[in-house]
Amino acid sequence: MDYLKKFNLSDFDVVEIITSIDDMDINHLYVNEEKVIETLNYFDKLGIKNIKELIINKSYLLYESIDDIKSKIEALDVEDLVNQLNNEVENCELI
Repeated sequence: MDYLKKFNLSDFDVVEIITSIDDMDINHLYVNEEKVIETLNYFDKLGIKNIKELIINKSYLLYESIDDIKSKIEALDVEDLVNQLNNEVENCELI
């Protein structure tokens, strides 16, 4: 999962992710690398900074198609949503 380092995650962060999520989620991160990268690139483009917390606490977001995620986010006040997500990962319920 070295590709996660492209999102300002350290080796320690990657280890923390692996030890914090279940085996199914770990498998998803390995098997669906391109899809995960696409989703994380979109989050990064929006300005979402707490990628590690999103992966650990809201990994279900990485299972959704990028089009579904974009349509959900674009239906909201994007700037406000990004600010909320950067302050508290639990606000992912808004998506």
